[in-house]
Amino acid sequence: MAKAKSTNHTRRIISLAWPIVFGQLGHMMSSVADNIMVGSLGSTALAAAAFANTIFALFILFGIGVAIGLTPLIGRAHGKKNEKEKASLFKHGLVSNTLVGVVLTIIMLALIPLMPYFGQPEEVIDTTIPYYFTLALTVVFTMIFFHFKQFGEGIYITKPTMVITIIGNIVNIGLNFIFIYGMLGFPAYGVLGAGIATLISRILMVLTLFLYFKSTHLKIYFQTFNNHYFSWKKLGFILKNTLPVGFQYIIEVSAFVLGAIMIGWLGTISLAAHQIAINLVSITYLIASGISSATTIRVSNLNGLGKTKEVILAARSGMKITFVFMLFASAVFLMGNKFLPSLYIDELPVINMASKLIFIAVLFQLMDGMQIIELGILRGLNDLKVPTYLTAIAYWVIALPTSYFLGIYFKIGAEGIWWGYLAGLTASALMLFIRYKKIENRLHLSL
Repeated sequence: MAKAKSTNHTRRIISLAWPIVFGQLGHMMSSVADNIMVGSLGSTALAAAAFANTIFALFILFGIGVAIGLTPLIGRAHGKKNEKEKASLFKHGLVSNTLVGVVLTIIMLALIPLMPYFGQPEEVIDTTIPYYFTLALTVVFTMIFFHFKQFGEGIYITKPTMVITIIGNIVNIGLNFIFIYGMLGFPAYGVLGAGIATLISRILMVLTLFLYFKSTHLKIYFQTFNNHYFSWKKLGFILKNTLPVGFQYIIEVSAFVLGAIMIGWLGTISLAAHQIAINLVSITYLIASGISSATTIRVSNLNGLGKTKEVILAARSGMKITFVFMLFASAVFLMGNKFLPSLYIDELPVINMASKLIFIAVLFQLMDGMQIIELGILRGLNDLKVPTYLTAIAYWVIALPTSYFLGIYFKIGAEGIWWGYLAGLTASALMLFIRYKKIENRLHLSL
């Protein structure tokens, strides 16, 4: 009986996860397409895109984390069939996500004058700044898009955002050709062209998703928008539950950002190789993150219904799915560690360096996947503060110092910095698993 229920949860999570995965991959593929198309301009252009995207990731993933933090709140309200609460979350969530987007944009723009002091090659900085500026302008639109996306996912509507994301990124690739290389009468903007294409496509995606909500049964949430008074208390409640998720994301991403900055000290070839490897690893990360999001939705929904046994089975199913996928991803990286970098660039020194980094990624895929799914489960159980502290220890106390000492102090280079990543991911996975087991034992005692 338990096995049948576990199989049912596995199917439900996969059913929820695949549109989320394709939607998140759509966002990632925009970056992949940018890097592949910019890579044809040479290692300096690719390094500039790497540096800009690294800093951009620090902010946008914090913002996306905040947006994702709304999903378990919606999932619990949906499980309880509380329409009034869902409408309130829709309204106040839109305000909170837009506000966070504006603040992030201001901070990103304020960093531009400081870029020459980040220790990167001068030619890289000159190319980075205009591209980075356009990326900063996309943040508010991305936050609004993710508000609609996460609200939809919380009520088990996942496919429309997937379709819109995929179409939006096909549009982005087409615009890349126009603005990067110069077509249809437009000049060749190079790296800047990739930023212009991303900005236009993100605006179109927000408008399309907004129109979808307004033209379907979801329009009820706009109709009830004015029926709920704005509450600063409600806004504070949402931010209290969503900001820790954003900090969980930023803690991990900041470690990778600072690692990338250290790699930039080693020169253009190391930075370009790192960008290729991290781009590939990010694909598997986002797939695992999609599974994690689906598990969060399932766990929070069952938690709202008070089905404790089902919560435990759903959590275990999410872990099994993630483990199997990351095992497969490790095998792909192992077999393609030379071939995959050649898809980005034809410069042999960069390809050789990237292949070494990908080999290290083979080892940390499983740890990465397990810490992502564990965070998702804990999120669904509304356990936010302790996981945030644990991730801070894993990345800032373990990963970053290890990366610095191995990569810079002992002069192992980019590979040493990536070994530091492995140390942090392993620590995160182990500590979060212990935290989950502690909560699972409490749930067993409550039965």
